[in-house]
Amino acid sequence: MHEFSDRTGRTWTLEATYGSYARVRSHTGVSLFDIATEERKSLQQLADPFTLGQVIWSLVEPQAESRGLTPEQFFAEFDGTTLEGAYAALMDEMVFFCQPRQRKILTAAVQKVREADKAADKLVDEMMPQIEAEIDAALAQWTSGRSDTNSPESSESTQAPGPSASCSQPSEAGSVKPGTTRQPS
Repeated sequence: MHEFSDRTGRTWTLEATYGSYARVRSHTGVSLFDIATEERKSLQQLADPFTLGQVIWSLVEPQAESRGLTPEQFFAEFDGTTLEGAYAALMDEMVFFCQPRQRKILTAAVQKVREADKAADKLVDEMMPQIEAEIDAALAQWTSGRSDTNSPESSESTQAPGPSASCSQPSEAGSVKPGTTRQPS
């Protein structure tokens, strides 16, 4: 069994059993058993946060119901950090549920993925000063462009009151200008 916590600090336990896997498959169409196969379609499906959330709900549904929570109430306490923790717990539980010879290989694979994630996080941290400088430069350019558009128009571009040159003038003496009423003769 592996655990994660939601935003309120409530702890949820993921337990892989044939029954819980059957419930996940029935509710979501995701077969968690396939982590030990070559296809591993479930890993692709779990990359979608909404599918992942539905799988997590299916696994904790009995716990949530015993706590009197609806799916909406359960998901109201989810954010990116919660989802990341739930995903890590799910991966550990899926590996744990495999046969011992497969578990060793999958544990190594999951460890490599986590190391790659840490390396990517480190790279982002190293790039942040450059990224922030680029954002600052873009904002400075944007705000300087905005101050130009907020200045009053010059007198040359201001039109005098009256009909615009693009409006057609009446061609007949008896024509009525728009917005006026013809007086009876």
